[in-house]
Amino acid sequence: MKQRTLLKIMILTTMWACLLCGQAFGYWIQDDHGWQFMRPDGSYITDAWEWIDGDFDGYAELYYFGADGYCIQDGMKHGLNLNEDGAWTYHGVVQAWNLKNLTGWYRLNGDTMYLEEEGNIWRERITPDNIYVDNLGWKVTESGIDEEEMAERSKDGRLIVISKSSHFLERWENGEKTHSFVISSGYAEGDKVRSGDMKTPEGEFYICKKVPNSAYYLALALNYPTIEDAKRGLEAGLITKSQYNSIVKANKNGQTPNWYTTLGGAIEIHGNRQITDATRGCVGMRNEDMKLLYSIMEVGDPVLILP
Repeated sequence: MKQRTLLKIMILTTMWACLLCGQAFGYWIQDDHGWQFMRPDGSYITDAWEWIDGDFDGYAELYYFGADGYCIQDGMKHGLNLNEDGAWTYHGVVQAWNLKNLTGWYRLNGDTMYLEEEGNIWRERITPDNIYVDNLGWKVTESGIDEEEMAERSKDGRLIVISKSSHFLERWENGEKTHSFVISSGYAEGDKVRSGDMKTPEGEFYICKKVPNSAYYLALALNYPTIEDAKRGLEAGLITKSQYNSIVKANKNGQTPNWYTTLGGAIEIHGNRQITDATRGCVGMRNEDMKLLYSIMEVGDPVLILP
């Protein structure tokens, strides 16, 4: 009896330790052989204990899944009793894990996820340990930026490339990636069209000036609106011919274009980053990251912003 109790303690200690690590949704699937739990990536839990909050009520139950991916029902595993639904019970009572008092990374529903107060899963924000999680709560660990293309683009100098979707900013120089940062961007999705739309513009830009006294710590200002933006604005009746000519001239001379038209402007890479996409169209960075980037980029350096 003592040996069995000790075994249970060891098993539970190991399982709780494995919980620390974040991510997204999964769901139960039933067929003639029993119940499986499919992760968001389409794989199944196998050979493992797993806490699952299948009904998202803030409480998770413990299940064991065999090598075939089916949970054990109405049986015993590692000295723990499993009821007809497959949930761990103790003296006939289902043992539930209260998620509502947890904050941090935990193993749950077949993946790791970041929980905030009340057991809510963080989505579309940056965690305190500087990891962006997408709308399902998945960790985004890869930028998705084409390294071969960026190596070619930067072979003769410096380059900043920003992926709005993965929330990464990379600095490249002489064909090599030198730095990678997690960033935030505009509150609204899509390419910038006009002033006040809260969108971060997409396309090819250059640093038109460095701003040491930015309201957001430090800043690298970009040449939005570009010549392409001016053409679009003129055709759509958003700017006058005189404003168009002014924007085109500034861009051709590597200067700062007119920021005070209906197209908007003052797009910067700056500090004071928020944990969500909350800028009015700029790119936000942590102050320590911005300080470094500011020191190693110069006016005229190209910036590529991807959707």
